[in-house]
Amino acid sequence: MINYRILQSSDKRAFEGYFNFNNRFIWHYEDSIDGKRVIVCFDEQLKSMEEKDYLSRIEKKLENYSMEGFYEKQSKFGTLALFTNLRVKNAEQIHSYYKSRVNIELMFDESTKKR
Repeated sequence: MINYRILQSSDKRAFEGYFNFNNRFIWHYEDSIDGKRVIVCFDEQLKSMEEKDYLSRIEKKLENYSMEGFYEKQSKFGTLALFTNLRVKNAEQIHSYYKSRVNIELMFDESTKKR
């Protein structure tokens, strides 16, 4: 569903811009799927970590991990696609909302484990 063609090129001019999140530069672009707004965020540091993780799984000979699978997924590593109905918020704001929601859920999960 998500258009990853922009990520198949290393040319950053295809992106709509970038923002700084936790000292990491996040590149972004928007798309529309069935009339819904989609913001695709790309984090090069996350991409590097995900590639390393995938290649480590290949080295460990884990089932369902192969070089062919790596090649198929390589343009998707480091991405986060956010579907939103918020029209007046920019990509940085939407990304920040999502990340703060995840942090709240993680804190909640930790607090319930301690009980």
